[in-house]
Amino acid sequence: MKNHKTILFAPLNWGLGHASRIIPIIEQSQKDGHTCILAGESPSIDILTKHFPELPCISLKGFSPKIDSRKNFTFQILIQLPSFFYWLCKERKDVQKIIAQQNINTIISDNRYGARNSQCKSILITHQTSPYFGKKLNFLRTPLTFALSLLINKFDECWIPDYLTNNQLSGSLSNSNFIKIPVKHIGWLSRLQLKHDTRSNLTSKFDAVLILSGPQPQQMQLEHQISNFFANQSKYKLCIIKSSKTRSSSRTISYYTNPVPELFTELISKAKLVISRSGYSSLMDLMSINKKALLIPTPGQHEQEYLAQHLKNNFQFEVIEQTELNAEHLFNRINHKL
Repeated sequence: MKNHKTILFAPLNWGLGHASRIIPIIEQSQKDGHTCILAGESPSIDILTKHFPELPCISLKGFSPKIDSRKNFTFQILIQLPSFFYWLCKERKDVQKIIAQQNINTIISDNRYGARNSQCKSILITHQTSPYFGKKLNFLRTPLTFALSLLINKFDECWIPDYLTNNQLSGSLSNSNFIKIPVKHIGWLSRLQLKHDTRSNLTSKFDAVLILSGPQPQQMQLEHQISNFFANQSKYKLCIIKSSKTRSSSRTISYYTNPVPELFTELISKAKLVISRSGYSSLMDLMSINKKALLIPTPGQHEQEYLAQHLKNNFQFEVIEQTELNAEHLFNRINHKL
């Protein structure tokens, strides 16, 4: 094949969204006849190996920040920058070895800034070219956006998973004046597709679906908080979707671990209420199947706080802080009393 490529896909390991959202790109690359190779680490890479068991997967470790949910998220990231740059250099060396061993000629990196090389075409996928750091640190936004652009501009192309419209899903997060490389808006990336002819009794019994994502311990805290609401009553049924099963199903609560896209779509499209963090990949999934949700931003994560408010103002989503969440609100929401 004249235009055959050997493509290395390297998603960031901060949550599962960076891996799940590149599934459509891998599928299209396979249809185009290219050789696809995966690189990453558990648990995010597990989504790709489950979806593409036939593809080779290479271990590629990267920076994993230590986050204390009681402290400011942005400040914790900033003080760990020395560790980030250490892993950035190590990542580049590891990628260099993979390129030599696998004859890679294209790299598609989802937010891994060390997954690039001058010997092959390097593409970065990101929705954040201008990160938001909260109101108190907003004065740092321009200088830090410029600093981030220095890393982005080392790639050959930047792909933004959004549509180029006046009302973008990513809002101002993807608007930077410092990017010098070609920027392509490639539309929303989601493995979910709504099929109107689907008929199943499996999901009709769930009143609410909770999609768990993001860092610990916040993910576990939200799970316990909402599951306790449903465990203490008998009328409503809750489905919890997560990456790993830690609790057993009960009469009112059922667990699904990494459901296949078809089942995932059914579960959330048929529920009366969907509860989700406001991570960008989760929002793309919801928008792709035209499903509104109750968004609960991860406390302290300013990006999620910004996106939740942006979705509320522009796309009619409902938003509530985790500290304000209560059983009465959820059950009224299920019954459309709000």
